[in-house]
Amino acid sequence: MPKELSMNGRKKIETLQKEFTEKFNYLTLIFLDENMKSLDVSKSLAEVRTKKGADVSIMASLKVNTLEERFRESFGIIVEVAYSRDGKIMHTKDSVNKTLNERSEEHTSELQSPCNLVCRLLLEKK
Repeated sequence: MPKELSMNGRKKIETLQKEFTEKFNYLTLIFLDENMKSLDVSKSLAEVRTKKGADVSIMASLKVNTLEERFRESFGIIVEVAYSRDGKIMHTKDSVNKTLNERSEEHTSELQSPCNLVCRLLLEKK
């Protein structure tokens, strides 16, 4: 499955998040306003953007920080790439220079490490 997406103003935020997570396992996009509050995911990019720039294409070789910058430049929206760990959203501030593919694979490897597998099995038994 190709790991490329095109983001335009017509798409709803929740659809963008779903498509992004399907392409980059375990990763998600967090959409924030200028006060760092979560945007209403039922709205489209056109409804929440403060700028009207070019569509954003997302490919596996794109760096996390580049993607975040493109959303700010094209749509005037703060976007953070994050992942889920133990049911909590973890931000990727430590991985902004990694590509989306590297970050997705890195997180997948973390989840599949023997230590994490044992910990998850123990937690599931509780």
